[in-house]
Amino acid sequence: MKVIGKKYFVGVALAGLFAAGVGLTANAQSSSSLLVTWRADAYAPSSFRGKVLPPRGGSVTATVDLLVNGKPADLSNREIRWFVDNELHQSGRNLKRFTFAVPIQNPDEVTVKAVVMETLRGNIERTILIPVSSPSIVIDVPTEGGYIPAASIAARALPYFFSIEKPDDLLFEWSANGSRAGNETGTPSSSITLDTSGGISGNTVTLGVRAVNPSAAIESAQSSVTLRIR
Repeated sequence: MKVIGKKYFVGVALAGLFAAGVGLTANAQSSSSLLVTWRADAYAPSSFRGKVLPPRGGSVTATVDLLVNGKPADLSNREIRWFVDNELHQSGRNLKRFTFAVPIQNPDEVTVKAVVMETLRGNIERTILIPVSSPSIVIDVPTEGGYIPAASIAARALPYFFSIEKPDDLLFEWSANGSRAGNETGTPSSSITLDTSGGISGNTVTLGVRAVNPSAAIESAQSSVTLRIR
């Protein structure tokens, strides 16, 4: 069973809407079009099939291509300008790839514009909107019909949209029924073993977790799930 917090629902909904991550504009006269794609430098589990969204302050890489009659054009001698929220961030010849940090003050989306200068049809530009999501956590616990056995069970936290490479780059704090919980080693971990062997059938256990990115303090998330002992 995967228990998903409110923030995760929002993030996944946005990911579905922007799954292509592509902006496209066309000039019918010249049969030319400007294609802008983007990728967030953020984490999601390998099972996630949506578009990975960047958090505030996270890194995004955008790429532009000029298509002429459906084929990529040579931009090696063309100046390309990149704007973020209408401010010029970088310009240069053949600057097809552009990496930037999402402004921290942007709560929902960031505007990115690419301009290819002095083509045969003049300057060609394309503006896209990139959704911004708060990081979130999913607690994954094996259950049977919503129940857990009176025994030791393993649970894990699945992070989404943090600026990390792997879950253990985060610091985790687990709790059970409001009291701090952890593995035998006491080391913060994305997984935990919960011992309910002394629990009474029908009683509940509320398992919670909070995760913080030590490299980006503004990135944090928490979630909880209530489990019933069989």
